[in-house]
Amino acid sequence: MDNEQLQPEEIALRYLDQLPWPPYPFQEHAILSWFEDGDGLLVCAPTGTGKTVVAETALFEALHTGRTAYYTTPLIALTEQKFHELQESAERWGFSASDVGLVTGNRRVNTEARILVVVAEILLNRLLTPEEFSFRDVSAVVMDEFHSFNDPERGIVWELSLGMLPRTTRVLLISATVGNAPEFTMWLNRQHQRRLRLLQSDERRVPLNFRWVPDQLLSEQLELMTDGDENVRYTPALVFCFNRAECWSVAEQLKGRRLLAEGQQKLLQHQLEKTDWSVGAGGKLKQILLRGVGIHHAGVLPRYRRIVERLFQKKLLSICVCTETLAAGINLPARSVVMTTLVKGPPGRKKLIDASSAHQMFGRAGRPQFDDRGYVFAIAHEDDVRTFRWQEKYDAIPDDSKDPMIIRAKKKLKKKMPRRREGQQYWSEKQFEFLRTGEAVKLASKGRFPWRLLAFLVRRFGKVADLKFAVHQRLLDSVQREDAMLRMHQMLRTLEAGAFVTLDPPLNDQKSTSFAVTAAHPDGPLTPGTSAAESVWLSRGDSDASADSALHSGRAHFAIADFGNGIFDDDVSSVESAATVKTELTPLSPAAEDDAKTPQQASGLLGQLISEARTSGRTASTQKHPHQAHALLGADQSGEADRPADSYEPEYVIATPSLDLLFVFRSINPIFGIFIAEYLHRASHEERLLLLEGVLDLPRSVGPRVRVPFPDSMPPGPLAIQWLNPKLLTGGLATQDEISGFRDEDTGRRVPPLDLADKMLMLFRSRFPAAHDARVSAVWCIGDLLTFGGDFNKYVRARDLTKQEGLIFRHCLRMILLCGEFSQIQPPRIDSAQWQDDLADLAGRLTESCRAIDPSSTDEILSALEQRKLENAIAV
Repeated sequence: MDNEQLQPEEIALRYLDQLPWPPYPFQEHAILSWFEDGDGLLVCAPTGTGKTVVAETALFEALHTGRTAYYTTPLIALTEQKFHELQESAERWGFSASDVGLVTGNRRVNTEARILVVVAEILLNRLLTPEEFSFRDVSAVVMDEFHSFNDPERGIVWELSLGMLPRTTRVLLISATVGNAPEFTMWLNRQHQRRLRLLQSDERRVPLNFRWVPDQLLSEQLELMTDGDENVRYTPALVFCFNRAECWSVAEQLKGRRLLAEGQQKLLQHQLEKTDWSVGAGGKLKQILLRGVGIHHAGVLPRYRRIVERLFQKKLLSICVCTETLAAGINLPARSVVMTTLVKGPPGRKKLIDASSAHQMFGRAGRPQFDDRGYVFAIAHEDDVRTFRWQEKYDAIPDDSKDPMIIRAKKKLKKKMPRRREGQQYWSEKQFEFLRTGEAVKLASKGRFPWRLLAFLVRRFGKVADLKFAVHQRLLDSVQREDAMLRMHQMLRTLEAGAFVTLDPPLNDQKSTSFAVTAAHPDGPLTPGTSAAESVWLSRGDSDASADSALHSGRAHFAIADFGNGIFDDDVSSVESAATVKTELTPLSPAAEDDAKTPQQASGLLGQLISEARTSGRTASTQKHPHQAHALLGADQSGEADRPADSYEPEYVIATPSLDLLFVFRSINPIFGIFIAEYLHRASHEERLLLLEGVLDLPRSVGPRVRVPFPDSMPPGPLAIQWLNPKLLTGGLATQDEISGFRDEDTGRRVPPLDLADKMLMLFRSRFPAAHDARVSAVWCIGDLLTFGGDFNKYVRARDLTKQEGLIFRHCLRMILLCGEFSQIQPPRIDSAQWQDDLADLAGRLTESCRAIDPSSTDEILSALEQRKLENAIAV
């Protein structure tokens, strides 16, 4: 029988027959439900329920009917794992591994395959570019970890994708934590005309046993858990911490503890000898691994994280100390989960974690193929453990004793009663029970429209009423909806203040003066420049690094136009991809126009509006007014801060030619990026590097070791002295003490002056207060690395950054991408050829620095950039 002739019930029976073990009732019910009429399923069941078996049903059907299906996840690490799992499944089903493809910001494999495993943003990219990617033959989209809809930063990716998928594409939404699933399905039906069948279950294939540990310190508890043979040990275990420094601290506490079974260390040592551990924290990590303990977080180099994952999956490690991102990422099979704390946040302001996050972590316990039960341990605060032990000793001494020695001993012990420390935050067994039984967080439309997406919508259609109605239809309560409407208005006013759009009717008759910032399309590859000592990006020579250690060779073999990042970053370790900027709208090809006119219309209001815009071919520029050149963000322009706060309601928003510049910057706030570009001609190369680094927002935990040097070792440059400082002073945005730095009279502590990136952000926010998502972290990391001749290993060791080297590595990769984004515009009063050469020099140096310590991760990202098509040209 031909694949096309198979009936749904036949495919369902084939899928059930090929399963390696009989499905339990919920799985079988969900599998059979997929083949019934309707627009798809929303499957809500605890982690460890075997939802992947349900998800693969849609992919099995696509392969047997000769159609295409997508499998999306929120994280690159999880996407990679699912890709390998599905390749194995495809071969088990009688197909080829090449029938499964992968598309992330890092890698592209079998991109024409019928099953495509992608990060969620890639799916949205393709939906936004139908002229490049048709969904006519896509039978299904599986959205794993669908509770990411609730993410304040990235949730809109899932929301828009659901709204824009054609009605002929069925969806399978998978999540462990949806607190309002019935309400969500009703909203999806009402606003997106999608009728999903809801399947919910509280049953786990491996039930969980929850234990509060009041009497053992963490290291003691972990040693107890590893005692005994395979049948009675509670390991392997995932130990969750809520910051990277604590992961290392916990691993150090286990020094000298017996954690490995007999013969396990010999096997472990054999595996470790296959790897070069000479880079960064490798030597220290190796010693920890030899104890049977792994460390997994974003501060660990990707090459080392992959080794930890493999060792844990081979059951060679007893413990993996990790951050909570692992709970929503790669699957490391564990018998137990250990919670080192139940509160998270900055010191003094920690809060109880939410139930959804807790359930994600709890659910990692219990391996269906090995365990009949999973275990979740919550360890009390060490102060409370000491108090508990003291209380046991104290209560063991009888109160009614007449023996003077016993009475004296009890009084003496009472004086030694431990007490909770001031400033510490504690958690309790009652809170642990609350998290265990707590309901998942309810889904809501928390994600805000990114600037690039708003620019896309403006360019496609120009009625403000359409934009407002799209906001009105989101999953929001009345207060949230009103706030969202206000944000939309503020964003439109910000775009008008920057002369990216004009609003009609006009707010007033003010006119802007124009100034030239143009899009560039370089053709040649980036090449590294000369040695670090000769680099224009390094004017200081205060390092001990010699010129001999500089980079003299190698090529960054990818076009500048292929640089860039998506609207969103993956929060594990990598950066999403981008595309070439377009200065004009690309007309739809005849085939794409036919696609847009077929009955396969997108569901939901926003999808319908975009489809309508594509079909009619209308854009903002053809609504009521022709394009008009405006100043972008001119140095002396008043900006939105001078606009009166009134009830002004525009009817149309009309794109200017400048709007296309917003598609250049994908790794940072695009308006802020353009704002910075306007003033680069006033800056020294040192100042330019400070600004480029500053917008990349390096995590605060790294800040103290990469802070900008004081002015006595790095004097301020012309941008700060001649222009920025006077602007801040005359505008009342900063005091002279803040600009110059001062010594605190009470503490005697030297207070450093405002850094250049902070000053630029202050000025930007004074002019564009609604662009609230612009951020900086004033650091001197790349510049410092260059003083070491680009020797990453020497740099992280000299600056005591080995425990955070994964973040520094990612920072360097992001800088390479940012160089590509800035290369697509031409800042005023800077020679174009020199600007391109300078950026190529910086990107080339960083490429070689990264490749020297983690060639696989570096080349994966650069290879993906090199292979990119125009699939990301619009938004992500």
